[in-house]
Amino acid sequence: MASGAVVGAVLLSGSASVRANVVTYEGQGTQNKRVLVEFKLKGKHCPASRACMNHGKVKSFSPVSYPYPYCSVNLAEGAGEYPKDMAVHKGHFKGPRAKGPFSTDDEIEVKGHFDHHGARARGWFEAWNGKPDTGYCSTGRVHWVAERYSGKAAARDFTRTY
Repeated sequence: MASGAVVGAVLLSGSASVRANVVTYEGQGTQNKRVLVEFKLKGKHCPASRACMNHGKVKSFSPVSYPYPYCSVNLAEGAGEYPKDMAVHKGHFKGPRAKGPFSTDDEIEVKGHFDHHGARARGWFEAWNGKPDTGYCSTGRVHWVAERYSGKAAARDFTRTY
């Protein structure tokens, strides 16, 4: 009989564990609407809990279609992904300048924060292309705003005509 109580206690303790939520955000540049960003926020009770805003992680930050206006060579536009997870603290996150995963010539820096209990995020990123000996091309700071991607947003995007 005692062994049944132990099994029941083990089953109950296993069901009480809390899994981390993963929430996707999608958005675009504020000055250049062709620039798109997407990332994931992962943490306990994300996105609206205090625990998430103090201990969550921003993962897979991916900007695409950003121009290089400060470049001596003609680079049409770029795409990249920040190579590391970024810790969230008091609703803010940042990633210092780091090599991108697609090319050894690309680097990216990210800074952002969450608004409205995690419903929206905003910030900026800057990307560089090139090498120190040949010179860097920079995007300058590209400001963006992203919203939590939900079923309603998915339905709206599906019916949108381009």
